[in-house]
Amino acid sequence: EVVTVSPDGAWVEVVGGETGRLDVRHRCLISVSDDRWLSLPNLGTDAFSDVVYSTDGSTAMWSGAGDGDEPRTVWWADLGRPDPSARSSNLVVSPRARFSLSRDGVRVAILETGTLSIYELAVERLLTAVRLPEDLRRATVVFASHDALRLFARFGSDEDVSLILATVDVATGTITRTGRIDGLTGNPLLAVDDGLRHLVTWSRPQAGTAIRNVYDATHGSVVRSLAGSGFPRFLRDGRVMLSSEDGDGRLILVAEPVSGGSRIALTVGDAAFFHLHGEAVPNGIVVSRLANPSDRTEGRRVDVIDVDTGEARNIGTHLRRGFSWLPWQFGDAGAVFWYRDQPEASRLFIDQDGALVRWDPESGDLVHVVGGRM
Repeated sequence: EVVTVSPDGAWVEVVGGETGRLDVRHRCLISVSDDRWLSLPNLGTDAFSDVVYSTDGSTAMWSGAGDGDEPRTVWWADLGRPDPSARSSNLVVSPRARFSLSRDGVRVAILETGTLSIYELAVERLLTAVRLPEDLRRATVVFASHDALRLFARFGSDEDVSLILATVDVATGTITRTGRIDGLTGNPLLAVDDGLRHLVTWSRPQAGTAIRNVYDATHGSVVRSLAGSGFPRFLRDGRVMLSSEDGDGRLILVAEPVSGGSRIALTVGDAAFFHLHGEAVPNGIVVSRLANPSDRTEGRRVDVIDVDTGEARNIGTHLRRGFSWLPWQFGDAGAVFWYRDQPEASRLFIDQDGALVRWDPESGDLVHVVGGRM
């Protein structure tokens, strides 16, 4: 099972067991391109201790093991080394602390119990620490640059939820509120584009129709509303992709421009047999479907569909996805359901022998990564 994937796709965090031993689980980081790997014996077993990566994929970070509410040691690894190893630090955090690494992995922001602390990771030097006000404590934190953080904070509850947008200056700890989105409900879902320019939200009032809007990610102003079903996601060119179903039960993929440009809608097949994955190549969405709906023993086939032309490129059959296309990131106390698409994750599959394989877009081959039954 793949738990996390580095943004550059070079490393995967996998969990596996031993034949006949349901009580034994091993967790490690594995390079997908060479024979390097890194055991994670000090990784906590709770759901909040997944590995976090820098955007460039050079650094991995996680919290160590502990029982209950015991404090956890912060661990990290330099994945660019020929022989990466787990390094313990002197930083100790609560079990629900959240990490965000700068693009180059030099700095880390740690959010726990309402306090945001920013360190230089390798030397463990505290740069700033700031107590967040009440309406910003349930936040997802992202480095916008080396010197500034962006906060997306959930405030309110049930049918009256707001998303507070803010920045934090690393040098001074100064918090600046830049915008606010009101009228969300329940636990809204949030996705942002790579440049942090736009965000989309999905929220559903009780017994109501889901609301999908595109907003300016800094100020919170509405850019446009979206029609369709399912959770919207950004393509790498900035368009928003979502799906809908026509009156005959056929699945339609829709690519909506945020501003200007033409809306594209493609009918791709029977919606009952389709699963949507992520954007494995620019404008290429991975879909899986029954190879033969009248004979399910033939298994599922996986294709990449060009959202502009509708052209399908086959990846293989008898494959299941190796990684969910929705890697949720929870803020403190369930702040924001956060999603950023990972193209490399959409290229990972489990084959019929139980091996993790990676699709190579250039050659079209499925490359073995790890595992498989002997």
